[in-house]
Amino acid sequence: MADLRLLANVHWFFVKDYPQNIFKLYNVDCDTITEIFTTAEMDISHTLVSSIGYLDIILLFLILFAIFHFLNNRWIFESIGKFSGHKRNILILGPCDSGKTTLSIQIITGKFFATVTSMSPFSKDVKIGDNNFNLIDFPGHSRLFYKLDDYITKANYILLVIDCTKKDSAVAAANIAYKIVTTHDLNNVKLLCICNKNDQIISRPMESVRKDFLQHLNTLSLDNDSKCLFKEWCSISSKKGDIKVVLDFLKA
Repeated sequence: MADLRLLANVHWFFVKDYPQNIFKLYNVDCDTITEIFTTAEMDISHTLVSSIGYLDIILLFLILFAIFHFLNNRWIFESIGKFSGHKRNILILGPCDSGKTTLSIQIITGKFFATVTSMSPFSKDVKIGDNNFNLIDFPGHSRLFYKLDDYITKANYILLVIDCTKKDSAVAAANIAYKIVTTHDLNNVKLLCICNKNDQIISRPMESVRKDFLQHLNTLSLDNDSKCLFKEWCSISSKKGDIKVVLDFLKA
């Protein structure tokens, strides 16, 4: 109690109008605070003169300031730590029946499940390596693309899935690529083009799919700088679980 009385006297001397703020650092109830400050107001001059010197007051004030500074910075660093652990958004795009949902389920569960065509986005939290992600599987129907803008602006990663068994899938994927790159700034987004279904007999080589994709972007008169955003390519089988290259891309 004596220490609290001394603290009250010092703080009353420096900050008369806000004496109770200092006690937010201590677990002292309001009645105790009121009693201390009432007594302190009555004998402040006597206590300051007889108990401590001015140098002691300054030293104690500096200690209190250091405590406030430490707690404030601790809160800042804790906030930064929480921010650094925020979830990153993975957006999976591609034409219908390219295997987007199969890939999504493989990333989430590591298993294959038969899927059906969806008409609404699917979202799921997933941990890959040491990082937490929010994975969004967006439908391939062009009539739903008006909903795509909100997802693009929040995306940290975009996986563009192409069915390598169908030549028109590369063209459809190029149309999607053209739409997103001409309406959004993707320079800070990591983008991977994925040739899926390479386990099937009729699958086409990745270079052939890539050639058809880029050729259609040329037809759409997309500039070279924008085309360079689609430089990362890989070939997988989401059905067989051969997706290590995708996981490595997301971990990097």
